Amino acid sequence: MSHVRPPKPRKLFAHHRWTRDEEALLGSISDRALAWKLGRTIVAVAARRHLKHIRTTKTWRPEDDRVLGTRPDSQIARLLKRRPDNVRWRRLKLGIPCRYVHRPWKKTHLDLLGAIPDQEVALQTGHPLESVRAKRQELGRSKPDPIMDYWSPVEDKLLGTMDDDAVAK
Repeated sequence: MSHVRPPKPRKLFAHHRWTRDEEALLGSISDRALAWKLGRTIVAVAARRHLKHIRTTKTWRPEDDRVLGTRPDSQIARLLKRRPDNVRWRRLKLGIPCRYVHRPWKKTHLDLLGAIPDQEVALQTGHPLESVRAKRQELGRSKPDPIMDYWSPVEDKLLGTMDDDAVAK
């Protein structure tokens, strides 16, 4: 099995001219990844990119703007290969309303919190898993955990009196 070795880092502060091939890579990948690939410091890569007026973030195209508000920001972020906070910023800047539909909690749904695992509540109610966790914690309910099921005093007395399989039933 062969191992790929990183390029040898050049001496710090050794001034090394940028080649056209190296400059062509600026902005194509992160400054950190490019610095590692070229054996330069991140600061050197960022400085050269700024000097050449090369942006790291993609510019917003009209077709990108048309997608905003049609789905939740997280889905649009995946679609456009952007960060969700960048999508949210652009949507708000353009005054486009959020696509998120608030689902109020029904009494029957609230009764499930803490009684069954959060994932089950999310599946049964349609609420996102993070919303389920947050609501359960807001209500001060503990997370149901089968490992923490305690035995009743009656069950404790059965221990050692019969076979384990029989007690388990």
